[in-house]
Amino acid sequence: MRLDPQTHEVFAVGEDYLVQLGAEFARKFKRDFALPLAQLTPNTIGHDAFAYAAIHTCVQFVSVWGLLFYGSVAFVALTGPRKRPVAKPA
Repeated sequence: MRLDPQTHEVFAVGEDYLVQLGAEFARKFKRDFALPLAQLTPNTIGHDAFAYAAIHTCVQFVSVWGLLFYGSVAFVALTGPRKRPVAKPA
């Protein structure tokens, strides 16, 4: 289902971002999110151009997604209630 951008958001986290937050945070993030996703069988699109796996929680619209582009660019995306204000058009 599509998220309502007024009430929910997606936050994508890549390796570069994790490094900035420190080794302990990166280890915990990988343990809590990346490792459980890696144990799932991914869905693939376009002969491995894109692969994804998702864990949906019991809370509607709260989920964790593992995204892999071209077999080498990985992200973890978290969905949940909006914490940042909606950007206003310029």
